[in-house]
Amino acid sequence: MLIDFDRLHKIKKQSPKPGDIFAIELSIRAVHPYKSDKINFTNPKNNFAFGRIINIDHVKDVIIEIFNYFGEFLFDVEKIISSGRMFDPINVTGLCFSEGRWKIISSTPSFDKNLVGFKEIKLVMGIPPNIKLWKGGQIFTISESDSKGIERYVSYFPIDIETRINQLKQK
Repeated sequence: MLIDFDRLHKIKKQSPKPGDIFAIELSIRAVHPYKSDKINFTNPKNNFAFGRIINIDHVKDVIIEIFNYFGEFLFDVEKIISSGRMFDPINVTGLCFSEGRWKIISSTPSFDKNLVGFKEIKLVMGIPPNIKLWKGGQIFTISESDSKGIERYVSYFPIDIETRINQLKQK
């Protein structure tokens, strides 16, 4: 599926849903953790990363995956998905989408989060000695040593993820 870039940059209001594919412009300069005065979805030659919404818990908790594919906006959604995950799924604030910083570019109405391993997604929350493991929507108590290497369950701002992607791209 190819994306109509001219139509995309005119979209103002977004209602994110599980299965939505989104674009992240990596060349913007943040003036705020989730807003920017320099978002430029009008130039398809800018440097973009892409992700997918896996789950939405309430409005504030959005579990996403970021794909390895990045570059110009002219792409095929299947090419993005088949590139694999850049890192394990993480939780981001819903402001990434409601403020328009990240643009939803494609939807999958019949998306089944279990087909992308939702029940196996792990996120750690809390501090010692009260560390909890969020796994596929359920919460378990775990030890500090068992929590090593597992993504934190925090609501990352867009700038946090954009910085991380840019750092991984440079490696």
